[in-house]
Amino acid sequence: TLTDGSVSRYGYGWGIRSVSGAHAIAHSGGINGFLSYAIRVPEYGVYVAVLTNRSSPASSSATPAFIAERVAAIAIGKPIVDPKAIAMAPEAFDRFAGSYALAPGITMTVWREAGKFFAQATGQGRVEIAPESETLFFAKTVDAKLRFESDAEGKVAQMVLLQGGRETKAPRNP
Repeated sequence: TLTDGSVSRYGYGWGIRSVSGAHAIAHSGGINGFLSYAIRVPEYGVYVAVLTNRSSPASSSATPAFIAERVAAIAIGKPIVDPKAIAMAPEAFDRFAGSYALAPGITMTVWREAGKFFAQATGQGRVEIAPESETLFFAKTVDAKLRFESDAEGKVAQMVLLQGGRETKAPRNP
């Protein structure tokens, strides 16, 4: 908690995270052809560090963060299980399509294209998403999920970005 009463999940270069439901702290870095990520799960006495001699990963599943968090999850006895997609008619997805305000100046846009579903945050590349349930979608190439919530009338009112142990609510833009 900061002096103004607001809560921060970051300080002194370390971010507060969650690994398979366990409290964790992590730090990433990179410079001149190298990437690194370290994560500590204090209650289990686990510390994992991944170092690479690449300036960019070959894929999102080859990032030091992706690898370290999965190794830490195995080390605490709670391996990360990849989500399984359910069938969803493309037309059923259309109620989620639109833009959502993640933060001032940052929007998450969700759309359907050629029978596939996509999401894209401001300044980021598009990511294919797949339904895990009627309202929960997982990113196929990034460790993130999108949950859609409806208002009393049944209209989709907001999206919640689930990433890095955080839940970021994003109201739907008009």
